[in-house]
Amino acid sequence: MTKPRRLMNDSEATAKLVLEEVSPGAKLEYHREQSHGEYDFDLHHASGIVGAVEVTQSADQLLRWANARIRSKKDGGSIIDAKHCNKSWIVSPMKDAETIPLIKKKVDQ
Repeated sequence: MTKPRRLMNDSEATAKLVLEEVSPGAKLEYHREQSHGEYDFDLHHASGIVGAVEVTQSADQLLRWANARIRSKKDGGSIIDAKHCNKSWIVSPMKDAETIPLIKKKVDQ
């Protein structure tokens, strides 16, 4: 059985748009088959030169953990019913915030 070919992820799609925009005439050809560590794109430059492009993504782990704590069903999820506020709002605590349940409890005040 053959492995399904991969679709481009958000980082790869963004890289394609940016590189084609900043290099007039360049085209990036996506490699859907990457099961053996192949790079993501062939970069066909307007001059005829072809290069390899590998796209990587980095994430701030503390920020990811803070967001996961905010969405936690255990603490009521990410929706906070407004009782004191008249309009909707979004709260973005610092990535090292340790009191997410307390913030959720008092944020509407």
